[in-house]
Amino acid sequence: MTAPAPGNGRPPRATAFAVGGVEYLVTGRVARSLPAPRPLPPRFEHGGEEFPVVDLPALFGSAEEPECGPLLLLVERRTGETADGGTVRRALVVERLVGTEVLDADAVQPVPTVYPEDERRRWRGLLPRPDGRLAVVLRLEGLAGGGAPEREG
Repeated sequence: MTAPAPGNGRPPRATAFAVGGVEYLVTGRVARSLPAPRPLPPRFEHGGEEFPVVDLPALFGSAEEPECGPLLLLVERRTGETADGGTVRRALVVERLVGTEVLDADAVQPVPTVYPEDERRRWRGLLPRPDGRLAVVLRLEGLAGGGAPEREG
């Protein structure tokens, strides 16, 4: 069963993307998807808002160079944990966009403790796929300051 998102009664939508041949998902609204600028800036501005840039291929040690070049996904998600609504924004550098889907939160499995603590802070859980592979569901707020380096300018 798909658990509803807090506050609106609808299940969360997730954006799936690939880095280093691994599929990842992140919940939140993708404000924009565009070719990643070179060199990568430490922050990207869109619609008057700043998005800290997180280079996921560098963070996850991927040596792949996509044919079309990396993409920059501008993702924002409201957490409701602060006075401003708790909006978390990140500009994620990814290698390939897979698509969007409704996230079945009940199917997300906890991150096993065999993974290092810094990885567990970035990951919300693992999602089994129909083909037997696992996709990693990321914590958007764990991708900066929680052990994930932001790009230096």
